[in-house]
Amino acid sequence: FNQLLEKNKGRSEAFAGLGKVAFLKGKPKKAERLYKRSLLLDPENSLTLSYVAELRMKEKKYDEALKIYKNILKIDPEALWVRDLYEQARTAPLFDQIHYEEENFNEEKAEKLFQQLV
Repeated sequence: FNQLLEKNKGRSEAFAGLGKVAFLKGKPKKAERLYKRSLLLDPENSLTLSYVAELRMKEKKYDEALKIYKNILKIDPEALWVRDLYEQARTAPLFDQIHYEEENFNEEKAEKLFQQLV
């Protein structure tokens, strides 16, 4: 039984890796399918979960990414690398708004938004 679990865990990580390659090649739907297969084999695979969160960030689905990062921290409280990613997901909507204001030459509004980050 333990050998089967280890084999599935390896397969889970293989699907995660293939999903990451698809993501990097600009194929998010294929990446999503591969990530789902990975998580079916190992629902607590932190690597796969982080890849899904990265995909959600790319889609600007920041709330979903935050939930995934929180879940990873519940699974593995020692995963310090997730804390930075969590913070990026938390502040991403504000950065999007800042960029919008800068592109529309609303420097004063952009500056006020930057102040919220301090």
